[in-house]
Amino acid sequence: FDYSFVTFLVAFIVTPMLEMNLRQAVILSGGDIAILLNRPIALAFVVFTVLMALHLGWSGYRQWRQKRLKASNG
Repeated sequence: FDYSFVTFLVAFIVTPMLEMNLRQAVILSGGDIAILLNRPIALAFVVFTVLMALHLGWSGYRQWRQKRLKASNG
């Protein structure tokens, strides 16, 4: 993958904070993860994350398929 160092650095710094905040939210809700679906902003982040994961998976699949087709035709 060709990610810039700045992107890696930001993800490296932000990810532990996100994990800690998610853990705190689950603890405050008494272990109920559904709290993330009851609040509109949290729901928007969950939907956005799922859409981005699907997009990355689909684009990776398309690249893999194109490489495979080129290898079989070439």
